[in-house]
Amino acid sequence: MKNVLLCFCFALFLNIPQTISAQAIEDKNCTDRIEEKDGDELQFPYDNFFIQRSYPDYKDILPGLENAKRIARQQMNNYARGFNFDLQWQIEGPTDIGGRVDVVAVDPTDSNVIYTGTANGGIFKSIDAGVSWFSVVDTLSYFAVGDIKIDPTDHNTIYVGLGDPNISGYPAIGNGVLKSIDAGATWHNIGLYETRVISKIEIHPLNHNIVYAGAMGLPYAKNNQRGLYKSNNGGQTWSQVLFVNDSAGIIDVMLDNTDTNVVYAVSWNRIRQNLKGLIAGPDAKIWKSINGGASWTQLSNGLPTGSFSRIAIAKSSQNHNLLYAEYVDSATLDLQGIYKSTDAGASWTALDVSQLTSQQVQGGFGWYFGNLAVNPYNDSQIYVLGVDMWTTSDGLNWGMVGPAWWTYDLHADKHCLRFVDQNKWLVATDGGLFQSLNAGNTWTPINTMPNTQFYHVSYSVTHPGLYYGGAQDNGTTSGNISNINLWPRNYGGDGFQQRFHPTDPSIWYTETQNGAIAYTDNDGGSFQDATAGIDGNDIRNWDMPYILSSADPNTMYTGTNRIYQSTGSYIPNWRAISLVLTDATSTIDNTYRNISTIDECSLNTKLLYVGTSDGKVWRTTDQGLNWQNISSTLPNRYVTHVKASNVHNNVVFVSHSGYKDNDNIPHIHMSIDSGSTWTDISGDLPPFAVNHIELSHLNDSLIFVATDGGVYYTLNMGVNWQRLGTNMPLFTIYDITLDEPNKILAAATFARSIWSVSVDSILSSYSLSLVAGGNDTICLGQSVQLQASGAANYSWTPAGSLNCSNCANPIASPVNTTTYIVTGSNGAATATDTIVVTVNPIPVALLTKTGDTIFSSGGGTYQWYFNGSVINNATGSYYVPHLNGNYYVIITNGFGCSKYSNTIAVYFLGLENVIA
Repeated sequence: MKNVLLCFCFALFLNIPQTISAQAIEDKNCTDRIEEKDGDELQFPYDNFFIQRSYPDYKDILPGLENAKRIARQQMNNYARGFNFDLQWQIEGPTDIGGRVDVVAVDPTDSNVIYTGTANGGIFKSIDAGVSWFSVVDTLSYFAVGDIKIDPTDHNTIYVGLGDPNISGYPAIGNGVLKSIDAGATWHNIGLYETRVISKIEIHPLNHNIVYAGAMGLPYAKNNQRGLYKSNNGGQTWSQVLFVNDSAGIIDVMLDNTDTNVVYAVSWNRIRQNLKGLIAGPDAKIWKSINGGASWTQLSNGLPTGSFSRIAIAKSSQNHNLLYAEYVDSATLDLQGIYKSTDAGASWTALDVSQLTSQQVQGGFGWYFGNLAVNPYNDSQIYVLGVDMWTTSDGLNWGMVGPAWWTYDLHADKHCLRFVDQNKWLVATDGGLFQSLNAGNTWTPINTMPNTQFYHVSYSVTHPGLYYGGAQDNGTTSGNISNINLWPRNYGGDGFQQRFHPTDPSIWYTETQNGAIAYTDNDGGSFQDATAGIDGNDIRNWDMPYILSSADPNTMYTGTNRIYQSTGSYIPNWRAISLVLTDATSTIDNTYRNISTIDECSLNTKLLYVGTSDGKVWRTTDQGLNWQNISSTLPNRYVTHVKASNVHNNVVFVSHSGYKDNDNIPHIHMSIDSGSTWTDISGDLPPFAVNHIELSHLNDSLIFVATDGGVYYTLNMGVNWQRLGTNMPLFTIYDITLDEPNKILAAATFARSIWSVSVDSILSSYSLSLVAGGNDTICLGQSVQLQASGAANYSWTPAGSLNCSNCANPIASPVNTTTYIVTGSNGAATATDTIVVTVNPIPVALLTKTGDTIFSSGGGTYQWYFNGSVINNATGSYYVPHLNGNYYVIITNGFGCSKYSNTIAVYFLGLENVIA
């Protein structure tokens, strides 16, 4: 039997009866009728993580992003600098737990050939019915896939629409439509670059040269690149045949398989900005054209009216007049209703969905799914895709398809249902691709593709060889390449950070969204809550930071909008040690003002640093008794990471990320005075946001950073940066970790699971051991000789108070406390070290006469002299002379700095003292 392939993965909206031309639709403007939803209502499935990172604004970031990708691609193709290493990343895994798959396409002539489009990881292909997978293109600049369509008349011709149509908190955009004419071996971009999110592609079965592409446009702002586009020549040229307005794109497209002139399209008001966005509106409508898109009629007559969120449409494969439509309510963001038409959309009747609405089948975020499917072998059987999947065959009684989501036997959040034949079905979920061979009764994963989206990666010294990761909607999991297809799930929810007891392998910590920290003391056998003492009313980051002290693993720190400390036990019991460290005076977006990063100086554990989502950086030098704001000269952006040096107790680094129009700057700064002053060390980094900083224990010159476009490193403290590895595509990386003893760096890709790379060549080449002399203390006016060794050439900064800036042992005469940085080089290797010269003040020493007594000014200790000799027992602040001669005093202050006073001559004439 010929395979019938249907995929229903997109959505629509509603209207009132009217007929309108394409030009008329383009001319009308309903901006004033848009219904807005506050950002804090849009929290699913992972909006919060990205909304928080967008502080202070969220506009068109394309100029900077395009430039960054161009630079990165040039660097990947041209390794010209002297400190490059031809390093290769390897995928550690997992390949078994999956990640979000948006769309599935099956070859109509060979059901063993399957293509999947992922949310951030690109396109995977299988030629053995899902047993194994491989990426078909790694040279993309954008890896979010909205739709895949195979030409029904030529299975080697494939169209791919880039961009994620589910448009979450930080929408993953694309740059148009790709086409392959050799089954994915090579690809060409065939246009619609500026549409940014292609939601649906349809190839007409009666004329494969007719191709339609639905575009949601750039999600960040209103724009005219939204709408429905048509090509009559296989994608060589495109024309916009439906434009609703600058806030409403086309989320779904459907063709009549008996008439090339009949087209259905669905519009949706959707803009995803910083703290406000459109998720519903009056332009959620279903449109129909009977002349190939020349004019359009809004369908109504039984459809609901008003404002709605996403709408889905589907049709029978047996009867082209039988249509279904699913509406998402604008208030609850759950299912509003399902409607049926038996006359090609001329009229509609509502099905009974009371069973579904009582179950909240879309979990309050129907805009994330909005998908409906019709069984091609039984067109009375329809399927609603949501958190779970539901079906009916009579429009009245509903039942769940497969097990409930929380069993993980069929992962939550269904996006696409594909019928391969009557019994073999495929469903795409947030946890990968699942297959049923018995018409949906039982399901098995076919997930051996590494497309899990990881927020964090870590390793434990007590569990050598394992990597632990926290993943979007896939909890906490662990493993490595040796068990790449079998990473056990350690904990559920959205997975974030793991922390490990340094000596007891049974004790470690994990976390889910909004700071739900848990601990295990039986190596993951069971978990207990670890948030006792944290005020439930505090504002928490979706990815709430927490750390274990390097001095005592029973001392821990975490942050809501203030800092908490736990001491005395591995079972946390928290107490606040700070006031609110965010901008508590703001009346806007306080929901997203929280602590985003914490670090402790391992060389001085009383010194803590804190960064916030609203651009603040704080320091405490006494474990939280007092706090200083040290962010005045730093960017007003979300603080992604603050990291104290492993080598010097006054050196600290900080990174920021902000999605703002033309913010092309990779924000990374260094301080050599614990944050009192800052220096930009972004150097020649491509303009990607910096998300994480990883430091070596060798020297502060060696720095690794995770960015929105991959991993970069520097050997000279940020003067020059190089992309790490030659084979990692332009993935977003939120976290990296350096296993220095084993010389391995691991990256949490938000695209294709956890990757690792050997950095042995970098660490080995970094063999220069620069040794600078110890810190010193002098009094104002003194000089000191600085000392360094181990290099062939030296460079000292600041140079102003030195007698030479390029010698090994310069003489320094600073007038203020100064941190001198020495950079040593020896061939290709470069290293730095620091010497702090503390300059203490000298006391004021001035003698004055009052009566017969000589008084001194200034504080400290005193030693009086007469004619150059010490006056025994004269150590007070004044002295009464008895002999003619010269008197002075030496005053020593609390810093040990001394000063000679002026001299007073004393002469006695008879009984009268004369003090000159």
